[in-house]
Amino acid sequence: KSMMLATSKSSAMDVLYTDFGQWPAFYAVNAMEDLEPFAATDPGWYADYNEDTPTGVQYRVPPNAEGTLYGLTGDGNAKLHFYRQDLMNAAGIHKVPETWEEALEVAEALHDPDKDQYGFITTARRGGFAGWVFWQMLASYGGEWFDKQAEGGWHPTFNNDKGYKALETLMKLMKFRHPVTLNATDNECNSALANGSAVYAPIQWGTAVLQNPEFSKFPNDIGTGLVPRGETAESAHRPLMGGLGQYVSAYSENKEAAWEWIKHLNSGDYTDSRISDAYIEHTGQPARISMLNKYENIRPHFAGLKQSFPTAVSFVPLIPEAFTLSDIIGNEVTSVITGEKSIDDALKAIDKGVEGVMMDSGYYG
Repeated sequence: KSMMLATSKSSAMDVLYTDFGQWPAFYAVNAMEDLEPFAATDPGWYADYNEDTPTGVQYRVPPNAEGTLYGLTGDGNAKLHFYRQDLMNAAGIHKVPETWEEALEVAEALHDPDKDQYGFITTARRGGFAGWVFWQMLASYGGEWFDKQAEGGWHPTFNNDKGYKALETLMKLMKFRHPVTLNATDNECNSALANGSAVYAPIQWGTAVLQNPEFSKFPNDIGTGLVPRGETAESAHRPLMGGLGQYVSAYSENKEAAWEWIKHLNSGDYTDSRISDAYIEHTGQPARISMLNKYENIRPHFAGLKQSFPTAVSFVPLIPEAFTLSDIIGNEVTSVITGEKSIDDALKAIDKGVEGVMMDSGYYG
């Protein structure tokens, strides 16, 4: 909020670097400069950036290849599939799960609470965190938030067969959950995976710490891959994307210089290999595929990011109400996990709650 106020009322800042989830709010107050005219002055660089950075992790409005460029992806991230390869091998499982049915088999096989070993963990804290876990499940079954994200649309589409299947599958996974799961954000999940009490996390934000021997007891045993997909014809690997991006303030008095600076930072090896070397040295997590390839040997989870980015979808819709809606969704998901509501009742409540916010915000004319 303070960043929004600062950028919308003054020219004090030329560039802002913020989480993808905050972009819709900045865009809504016209705080972001259209970068297409700047990028057009160096077509070689722009072509390299587009070829090397998958559209799914670029900052465009609308979020597709035809969308207008409003920022550069300084830090790319996606939901990843973390698993204990050593324990899977010991259990006779030599294939990384591709579907949720296969994931359930792994969770059950590795679950041994008598040994303080739990077969599933995710960031299911009530509110937005639980909402995004459900959205990941829904996306993997081919679901969407709305009928269409354009005028004449914006009607919620959670209460359907895809929504039911997604929540039903999540409930099956929850049978094997680590005790911290319903209060977990990334810190709690990563700590449990690192100490070995949680051994399977098929929906977890990408991070280097799990394969870092200074943090993890099992740095060489934790593998990464694509978040599983559903089993239906419309199912697909659709990991949620996130991360951080840089944009030029629409109120900046130094827009050309601001553009050149963020362009330089996001050039990878195109401009100077020292850029990418310094970025990785200081724990950067790039969106450029060439950088993921180059440094995969020292950042093993880059292999998972490289697989995920080409088919990634936004972890929130590009509207200012996204976080409010995420809380509504997450609260209903938690009510199912805790036995307060049935899946059907929760899905009806999600559609009703989301529709109410969209109506109050004027999306229906």
